[in-house]
Amino acid sequence: MPLLKDRRIKNFINQLFKDIKEHPVPFIISLLISLMLFYYIANIGLQSLLVVGDLQYKINSPDLFIINKKNVKIKVTLRGKTEDLKLVNEDIIKTYINIDAKKPGDYTYKVVVDSSYLPDNIRVVKIEPSSVKITLDKLFKKRLKIEPNIIGKCEKGYSVSSLTFTKSPYAIVEGPYSILSSLETVKTSEISVDGLNFPLILPIKLDNDQLKIISPADNQIIIDIRRLSIYKTISDIPILLSNKNSKFSYTLSINKFNADILVTEDIQDKISSSDLIFVIDCTYFQSPGVYTLKIIPKAIPDINILSTKPEYIQLTISFIEPGN
Repeated sequence: MPLLKDRRIKNFINQLFKDIKEHPVPFIISLLISLMLFYYIANIGLQSLLVVGDLQYKINSPDLFIINKKNVKIKVTLRGKTEDLKLVNEDIIKTYINIDAKKPGDYTYKVVVDSSYLPDNIRVVKIEPSSVKITLDKLFKKRLKIEPNIIGKCEKGYSVSSLTFTKSPYAIVEGPYSILSSLETVKTSEISVDGLNFPLILPIKLDNDQLKIISPADNQIIIDIRRLSIYKTISDIPILLSNKNSKFSYTLSINKFNADILVTEDIQDKISSSDLIFVIDCTYFQSPGVYTLKIIPKAIPDINILSTKPEYIQLTISFIEPGN
């Protein structure tokens, strides 16, 4: 009986190959249909879920820097039963590339899904893109001068009078060697003063997101915004004497002086010599003599006196002769 059974199997196989050879098309169609039915039966009750997340970069060498690192969105297609897919927390699906390079250059890395965050019986069936190209450079540090990047116009009548820093106008900056090696200064990101009429104190942010300030920590930029000042020279400003003593005669080396001033735009055409008179109070001088005095004009709001010409004058005081 076993021999007869083996012979029947052998004859069946020989007949099968003969039929395939003589009628290949029906066989191929039957095979494809069978495979499709098998796939369909195997996947009954399975569903797909598309998850989109940000690519993470895991770099192993602390001496390397990723040039122009991009925010890459990765599409991950998951496959599993409906009840299992409902357990998937899309916010914790992590995708990354493991950067194990030891020196600068161009590299392509396969995108990996961290399956430890996936429920059991969930498979990753597709990752788009499946790989990412990156360029690595040497990490470098350099001391650079910070250059504020001010844009916009202050409110009418105001201007930026000064730019200073709370700690230092220089900073140790870290970034790729290809960028830092040729720099002596580094710009801040744009700072708008458009329409402002008050000072600003801001943290320093650089205009190149590949560069980072290492020290000094917590350095800030101070943008002093004040009323717009216009330079003017006022001539023939009078020098006056007050509270004179009748026992003395008073003689000035000059009776008028000039002054260089800064004034705000709104009063520049209203300033005259009478606004800056220099008054000497004679009660401070109780004896004859020659006194050298610094010219200090009367101060009024919105006028900044830069200098006077001359800077000093002489006051000569003498007794009045009897009978004069």
